[in-house]
Amino acid sequence: MILTGLTNPTHNGGPPIMRPWALVVLIMLGSACNRDVWPRTLQVVDAFARSPTMFDLDGDGIDELIFRHQIARDLDGEQGALVLRTLNGNTIDQLNYAGRVLSPFFLNILGDEAPEILIPILRNDSLFVAVASAEGIKLFSFFLASGAPRIEPDGPLPWDPAVVAFEAIDIDGDDTNELVTVMMTGFARAPRSVYAHSIPDGRLIGKVDLGGFVTQSVRYLPTGATRPVLLLSTSATNNGGFAGNVDDHHTYIMLVGLDGSPTLDRVREMDTDRGTTISFGDHDRDGTDEILVFVGSPAGDNRDDVRVEVLDAATWRVLRSRAVGEVIFSPVVIDLDRDLRMELLVAKRDEIWMFNMDLDIVKRRTTPSLISGIERWPDIDGDGIDEIVAYQRGGGFFLLDPSLRVKARRAAGKVSGVMRRGNSVPPALVVIEGETTYMEQLV
Repeated sequence: MILTGLTNPTHNGGPPIMRPWALVVLIMLGSACNRDVWPRTLQVVDAFARSPTMFDLDGDGIDELIFRHQIARDLDGEQGALVLRTLNGNTIDQLNYAGRVLSPFFLNILGDEAPEILIPILRNDSLFVAVASAEGIKLFSFFLASGAPRIEPDGPLPWDPAVVAFEAIDIDGDDTNELVTVMMTGFARAPRSVYAHSIPDGRLIGKVDLGGFVTQSVRYLPTGATRPVLLLSTSATNNGGFAGNVDDHHTYIMLVGLDGSPTLDRVREMDTDRGTTISFGDHDRDGTDEILVFVGSPAGDNRDDVRVEVLDAATWRVLRSRAVGEVIFSPVVIDLDRDLRMELLVAKRDEIWMFNMDLDIVKRRTTPSLISGIERWPDIDGDGIDEIVAYQRGGGFFLLDPSLRVKARRAAGKVSGVMRRGNSVPPALVVIEGETTYMEQLV
């Protein structure tokens, strides 16, 4: 969608800045595309030639824009950068690194008031983490793990590591946080592990290897415990991975203990060859935490596999279970009716179903067209309820109100985040369409 001349390249290798006249054109086009018969519309207020990550680095209620950028590839390998900018376009700093810069994380690991920026860096066969302050000052970095391509008869599959989660946890009781990393590898299969490193020197304290393909990591503190644990869920990718008596041919939920060193303390096979989605908390407000487990996937066509379970968080005993008998997918947990009890939303072809925590279906709403999934995003219209986005098959999406009726529609694009713009200005929805990222407000 971006045409030559719409952007003005920067001299420092950072992301292109949208020319003022081009921004006016894009806002007019975006507003015209979004005019519809629905009660409200999304109005473009800004546009970027690159897709940023948004995070409030300085705690003023306004998100900063964080852009990833690969500067060059030369004989020494890839050179990457992270560019920090304010909402009005001022550059805070540019952090250059040797290697490919992966998606950043934001976490207070040093115990001060401000979060740090954690940047995974892939350099040849090694994965590092670089840590910078919210002001863009490099603090330290250390080695996380190494890997190798997977050799196949028709050619090698490159090593493809990714960080699922970083956590700052005092696992050895010395009143100092360690960095716990949940790391995943795709086709190359290994390593798939949970690591614990000291901060800031990066000494490896311990690790546990997992053969499953981890898709979620939830941190929580069990009742009566002194240290958090990690609840992990996996997807059955059937890629030949195996470690720790766990493979990627099956789907599991797993509990990783963090008492001195990461340990695999509990595993439950979910009796499906697809994926699981988990939610932890006191969903029904009875004073006891539960684990809500959704078993199924958008690609599934075996209706008998799709089910919802509620487990006791302490024992994993099944409290309630419902086999759905329909192809439903894309679960979202949210309190839509403000009764302090959570509801479970799922997508089904051209419908959205709502379950209560007794696993009864309490609402079924037909959507204007076939949908491919639903997502939850922070509130952008000030009603105090997070937004529900339902994606149309073929492109575009609907914004739904708390009764699951459409309040706005966008003909194309995918939501990538919500931009906080200050206490007196409503947040904006961030939408990627083609090669352009739009910031849009609900009007």
